[in-house]
Amino acid sequence: MNRRIEALLPPLVDVLAFCALLGAGVSLATANAYALGVGLVCGALLRWRTTTKIEGGRPGWLRFGITALMALFLRAGVLALLTQRAGLAPQLAILFALPLGLAVSMPLILSRNLSFGLIAYSVVLRLVYAGSIELLPEETYYWNYSRHLDFGYLDHPPMVAWLIKLGTAVFGQTEFGVRAGALCCG
Repeated sequence: MNRRIEALLPPLVDVLAFCALLGAGVSLATANAYALGVGLVCGALLRWRTTTKIEGGRPGWLRFGITALMALFLRAGVLALLTQRAGLAPQLAILFALPLGLAVSMPLILSRNLSFGLIAYSVVLRLVYAGSIELLPEETYYWNYSRHLDFGYLDHPPMVAWLIKLGTAVFGQTEFGVRAGALCCG
């Protein structure tokens, strides 16, 4: 089969399955998981030899499965962010989530040094989820500090407040703005 068709068919099947499942009334998270599975099975069947190859004594399926889960978590975060925060329709949001999931997972499947790929993946995943999860009580406590800046507080040093103040000045009074300083420090 032509290499271009081999590369484009699994994502196309993935998007079509996602839209069909949404049309059938399946929830966004379930449609995402099943559509990714259908796309991965399609891709695995097209590239049977490369996905089952033994790499350094470990089956290629293990790496394939791990990266599939990583793509699922990243896609779910991007879909939630785009549909809930940006107000995009799920059928449009998948067009942004799918390439991002592929961009993160494909280098991991192909690379020999998985640790660098995992580090890059964890940074991207933290950025995606930083603005979609509600603040913890401790974070709101520190956010309150940032609204009343001082050189010190009774039980905390002032740097957390100053970092949150900077993050909310740049990114607004949002969850991402409160967490931006911690993300940069991390």
